[in-house]
Amino acid sequence: MQVTHAAPGDASATVGRRRLLGLGLGLGAGASLLPLLSAGTAGAAAATPPKSPTADDIDLLAAANRLEITLRAVYDDAITGVAGWTDEQAAVMVAMREAHEEFANALSGVLGADAPGERSEVVYAQLRNAAKGAPADVIVAMWGVESAAVATHLAVLGQLQGTNGAALTASIQVAEARHCTILAALAGITDRSLLLVDEEAAALEVKG
Repeated sequence: MQVTHAAPGDASATVGRRRLLGLGLGLGAGASLLPLLSAGTAGAAAATPPKSPTADDIDLLAAANRLEITLRAVYDDAITGVAGWTDEQAAVMVAMREAHEEFANALSGVLGADAPGERSEVVYAQLRNAAKGAPADVIVAMWGVESAAVATHLAVLGQLQGTNGAALTASIQVAEARHCTILAALAGITDRSLLLVDEEAAALEVKG
């Protein structure tokens, strides 16, 4: 299913903010992590939103579940396929891999039998090149991948109706924004204005 109409970027072309600055193409200072909530009509404002996912929510949360499983797979590729990790770099990669597995499991818990439980082959094909190259290059590329994940969860969050799924998605989005800060710091960036997500990252179109 399709989460957003924004065209996904090719992860093989993903570059970090640090590298873009070197090219004179610095990005913006950061991204808002939570959507602005519209008050809507008076009747809508008075209505109590459902707790459980609606039928439309299930499709959106299933896409988010596939995304998290896909991100776990990309980190697996990086951990096992890249040589020369320092102890610190390896620890960060493993911690983020485990976080994405936890996020996938949490989404599966909300979805129950509706959880797809498998990665998106379409998105994996787009992102797998981020896990190739020297450790420093992979860290920068994964900063871009995490930024795209933040944008994708924001797109999902803006469409969810059930509060349980929305709360979980918001918590995942914030955690992955923190991943971006950690990766930027690991890449050697010290400017606080740059230790943020890439606000220009496009949301991914998550399909099976």
